[in-house]
Amino acid sequence: MQFTLTRKLQVLYILTLLIAGTVMLYFEGFRDMPVALEASQPDSLQYGAEIAADLFTIVFVYLSTRLMRMPRVQKSIAASPSCYAQWAYLRWAMLAAIIFVGLAVRYVLHSPATLGCPIIGALAMCFVWPTEKRKEHFS
Repeated sequence: MQFTLTRKLQVLYILTLLIAGTVMLYFEGFRDMPVALEASQPDSLQYGAEIAADLFTIVFVYLSTRLMRMPRVQKSIAASPSCYAQWAYLRWAMLAAIIFVGLAVRYVLHSPATLGCPIIGALAMCFVWPTEKRKEHFS
């Protein structure tokens, strides 16, 4: 069976969401278990990580949702349609990074404030879901 670029991207999106969901289910089930960092972390470390994760989410969601509309990207795709795949994979990587950075900050530092980051990343994936129509629009 031949996988098209769109199908490969859809599989990556689904796997990312499944892995993130599995991590959340696993750690939420063991939330009361002690973590080595919890006793030794200062509040400023947790606060700084929360702010960094939130800023990371804001910037990467904006960039990933607007990526294909940026003039440089459109010129690159117009010059070589095969560049679409590179930009599409970059978009996926940015959204996956949002999800996994948010989960890491939440579960390593026990920061409930960053639960929104993975949720926002997952919702953004729904808005840029790869389809053949979108690919044809840029090719």
